Amino acid sequence: MDCGAYRGICICNCDCETVRFSAARLLSDTVPKRWACRCVGYIRLLSMISLTIVATLSAVGIILSIGLLIAPGAIAFLITNQFKRMLPIAVGVTISSGFLGVYVSFYIHSTPAPTVILILTIIFIGAFIRSSMRARQVA
Repeated sequence: MDCGAYRGICICNCDCETVRFSAARLLSDTVPKRWACRCVGYIRLLSMISLTIVATLSAVGIILSIGLLIAPGAIAFLITNQFKRMLPIAVGVTISSGFLGVYVSFYIHSTPAPTVILILTIIFIGAFIRSSMRARQVA
């Protein structure tokens, strides 16, 4: 599977030649080599997600960290079906909702974390309505 520009985050991302020796020690020799390669890539992906959650929990709290992990991807998925477009959309939604949430929270005298999640919720509802209307027009 060729991941192109997104090779660093592809689940199957690993160099099978360098991984075979360590995968043979981790897994039995009866496991096909392609599975070992995918297994190591999958473990790397889960490790990155776990480190992200641990780092954000202490910085911003549980509500914001879960919201920032789920909402931007869901919004991007509602807007487009192509993976190469989802990444910039999710990053843009996250950055814009973060700045807008902090800005609005300053003027309404609120804490920033719930305001950022509120902005993400409003964007999600708008994207959901837009995708529902598009689906009705196609059908």
